[in-house]
Amino acid sequence: MNRKIHRFQTCLPVFLLLFLPSILSAQTPTAVSGSYTIAKEAAVDGQVQVSMQIHLVSRASGDLLIRRITLWDLVHPHPGATQPCSIRLLPGASTDTHLNFVIPPAERAMWKRGTRPRLVLEVALPNGQVTTSAIQLNPRPNGRGN
Repeated sequence: MNRKIHRFQTCLPVFLLLFLPSILSAQTPTAVSGSYTIAKEAAVDGQVQVSMQIHLVSRASGDLLIRRITLWDLVHPHPGATQPCSIRLLPGASTDTHLNFVIPPAERAMWKRGTRPRLVLEVALPNGQVTTSAIQLNPRPNGRGN
């Protein structure tokens, strides 16, 4: 019995790390994708402040209201990585927004090497339900994505 409990405790974190992103995206009907360019970056107190032009596209069947955007690395969000917003996305429509985030220099270096930034969107659905959706941003081909 103790071996079964130990096996479960060992396997659960591995399962969550491997499958949580797909579980989150499967449970959220938001169907949003996005791309980005870096408009400006500056060093601030040992961190990097990036001004990002973010292009969001909705493939949802109803209106979406994005209330908060968090820039999320592989482990957790950093202080300064969450921005409140009010972005309305109509079905099949797209919009551009400009947001500033403060991130560690190591994360910015990973972007320059090809790692794509990930956003967690807090979205209010037409039925009043609030959900979150994780998306990875693609660099825009015509801009300074990296």
